[in-house]
Amino acid sequence: MSATMLSDTACNKNVQEIMQALTNLTSTMVSGFTQVEQIEESACIDAERPQQGIAQLVYAIEQGAPEAGMPFWRLRTWGMLIWQPVSLTLLSAYHLNISLDSLDRIALQQQHNYAIGFQLPKDGAFSHHTSTDKAIQTVAPILKQLCERYAKVLNEQTQARLPLLMAVLADTLFVTLERLAYQEIVTLSVPNKAEWVYQQGQKWCQLMGLNVPKTAERLRSVTINGERFQRKTCCLIYRCHGKSECSNCPHLLAKQKRSNLAGACDSQ
Repeated sequence: MSATMLSDTACNKNVQEIMQALTNLTSTMVSGFTQVEQIEESACIDAERPQQGIAQLVYAIEQGAPEAGMPFWRLRTWGMLIWQPVSLTLLSAYHLNISLDSLDRIALQQQHNYAIGFQLPKDGAFSHHTSTDKAIQTVAPILKQLCERYAKVLNEQTQARLPLLMAVLADTLFVTLERLAYQEIVTLSVPNKAEWVYQQGQKWCQLMGLNVPKTAERLRSVTINGERFQRKTCCLIYRCHGKSECSNCPHLLAKQKRSNLAGACDSQ
């Protein structure tokens, strides 16, 4: 066997090993969150040509919750587009010290009005780094480019407000970091989980040109574990029949605050 063939074989084996390690990690987070061998064209959201795939996803979400209206449809679509790339990027950087250099060519799999399952290019590039920080610095601009491409198409199709989409992206980074910390999927650089989430979230936001959510500020001042991140943005799930707000929903907290104020006034 020639030296070139040996090199190609070793490279392919390396990619396979990395993909297997990554799939082992993703499947611990969400069932079905895994690399798939083939995605049918009718269910494919191709990052290089996302127009058709995003349009199909918006339509499926609309059909699943016609009562919710466009504000929910566009935010739900955005959440479906970014959650897997964000999770993959963070998992590979923190757990494997690897940057997914071909992330901007990812394909997402649509299942009804949801997106779960992904396909990275078989010739995809991975870079091993000597530290997590180097991996983050390499891959953050790639993740930013991918999300901006999705946002541009979604804006064209649904008139989404780009600042809102970027605020949701920042929230998603913090929520995902928190999940990695509290599920002990990654090794933390500081013992306090809330402090680690803030430090790392701030780093990602800086590298991706995002504003750090103001609600994250309180994570800096806590001295014990247990303080959780409060999202700044609302996904509007309450607009769907039979659905209620998430536990860290800013809309829910605002409603509870109004209720408490009203109760205090009534008791006086």
